[in-house]
Amino acid sequence: MSIFLIQVDYITALLTFAKAMNDSEFNKEIVSAMDSKCKGSIAEATTNYNLMMFALIVALFGIGYMFYCHVMTMYDARQTQTSNAQTEAIGRLQTTVNELVVEVRGQPSNRLDHNIQPINAYKQSPINISPASTAYDLTISNPFFGVDYANKEYCVKNFDGLCIIPTATRNLPSFQCGVFRNQVFHLEKIMINWGTSHNNGSLHTINNEGFAAEIQFIHRNKKFTNLSNALKHPEEPGALFIAVLLREATDDNQILEPLIAALPNVIYDSGTNSSRLNNFDPALLLEFINDHQFWLYEGSEAYEPFRETVQWLVSHSVLSISQNQLGRLRVLRKTPQGSDLSQPLLSTRALQPLNDRIVRSSFIWH
Repeated sequence: MSIFLIQVDYITALLTFAKAMNDSEFNKEIVSAMDSKCKGSIAEATTNYNLMMFALIVALFGIGYMFYCHVMTMYDARQTQTSNAQTEAIGRLQTTVNELVVEVRGQPSNRLDHNIQPINAYKQSPINISPASTAYDLTISNPFFGVDYANKEYCVKNFDGLCIIPTATRNLPSFQCGVFRNQVFHLEKIMINWGTSHNNGSLHTINNEGFAAEIQFIHRNKKFTNLSNALKHPEEPGALFIAVLLREATDDNQILEPLIAALPNVIYDSGTNSSRLNNFDPALLLEFINDHQFWLYEGSEAYEPFRETVQWLVSHSVLSISQNQLGRLRVLRKTPQGSDLSQPLLSTRALQPLNDRIVRSSFIWH
């Protein structure tokens, strides 16, 4: 009996399903479900296709970029080789020119001429300092100065220019300035330049005015063992050069008298000969440590090889030097004694372009 009832229920269910199949609304639902499933499959296939195409494009782009990098690397390497070859050729040419110049002028072949200009140089010294090229910098006004030049031993030499050299190997003369974070600079030497008249002896000029002479204090940062190493580190700065200008006057400058008295011993360029200076205190020449008026700019050595890693401090205060003292300097010769060519010891260099550099001033200059 129960089996019969189950069969009746099954038949009833089939009849109900058949009737539903004839119902249009039911048919619509089935078609809609099938359509949605087909659309989903198509969308999924489209998405997969797009992903494959995107991956292919990325792969092709990567291969192209790698090829481009390889080509550019080869190009840069060839350009570097060409540039190095050109630089070496220019260097050899400049050396040849230097040797020709010094041979024509009768100087020893290992001494470079001071008028040869470096190639691709943009921060050369000396310069003309004018109000138009300076800017007042409050951060360098009224700085601390510490100068320890006194009670030291010095000698004067006539070798590739007149220079004063500290003779001590310890307790070297030193200079400090608050502008440079109180770093300590050792005095390497003092160079002196002069000319043939009252206005062509200085390296630097002020507002287009030249002076009879200029004294340069060449310092290296004590962090470095020598000046050559110091000049490789302009960020410290490694080298600090101080320029003091001298105007021709009638009376002798007594601070310079110990130097003037020693000049007869170094009239000729002997290479090794020197004369001791007695009671000489070069700190007395630094007037700017009292009035705090000076200029700062980034420049170069004023002699070969003109490395552009020098911080220059130019004193606004101008000292005096008498006509008599200038005459004693002009007697000096840059040739050895007995040489057929008796050349005056003049080592001034032409003014160099500023090239958009800004000269910082510690005072307001009108």
